[in-house]
Amino acid sequence: MLLPSLRSVLLPPYRVARRILAPGLRSSQYDYEDELCLAVTPQTRWLDVGCGHQVLPKWRLALERELTARAAHVSGVDPDREAITKHRTIKDIHVGTLEALPFQAGSYNLITANMVLEHLSDPGRALKEIFRVLAPSGIFLFHTPNANGYFVRVIKQIPEGIKRPAARLLEGRAGEDVYPAHYRCNSERDILNLAAASGFEVSFIRHVSTNAVFGSLLPLAIPELLWIRATMQDQRKRLRTDIIAALRKPGTA
Repeated sequence: MLLPSLRSVLLPPYRVARRILAPGLRSSQYDYEDELCLAVTPQTRWLDVGCGHQVLPKWRLALERELTARAAHVSGVDPDREAITKHRTIKDIHVGTLEALPFQAGSYNLITANMVLEHLSDPGRALKEIFRVLAPSGIFLFHTPNANGYFVRVIKQIPEGIKRPAARLLEGRAGEDVYPAHYRCNSERDILNLAAASGFEVSFIRHVSTNAVFGSLLPLAIPELLWIRATMQDQRKRLRTDIIAALRKPGTA
């Protein structure tokens, strides 16, 4: 438990630096939440793909409970059987992959994926399955790293053997929550091409900034915050760290 305790000591100075160097910067999870809050209604039949053991980060449990209670029905699917047995809000849980979803066509009118698409080796096949399982006019909403952002460019250079301890130190993530990433649906161009090939209409693609990866290592966080502030300018938005997008299945429900 040393690392989480160390992070709790190191993060307050980062928050001061963030307020000074990148005013208005926040976790991209809040931007994803904003879209999720708009999408989930009492009529929503919702499937969270790659659900693991949570829909939102552990520090957003209250909102996760509110959203899952609001929807008409919520299901989750993930290939990691052990992870889904620990899910904190979804009761209707299934073992399965995005490339072969265990659901009938048109079963849901909202499908979501929070930091999942980067792990897909065959995103084209997965999008076709999501399209099949969505009802007409249904929405696929997802949050994923931007392949053109600095974080993905850096992480691709890190040997696999040190990614898990690095994620624990920098993000407080357990090693079992770190999975191989391929980044094959993680740029605006790739999303547009894959969406068109799968039959989707693009509702929006937004490039968003998020907290500094090196927030717990302040000397490294300072130049990172300066770069993030530069990308917060509209002319550099395609260099931001994350993407939030919504794809719509054509038709009338």
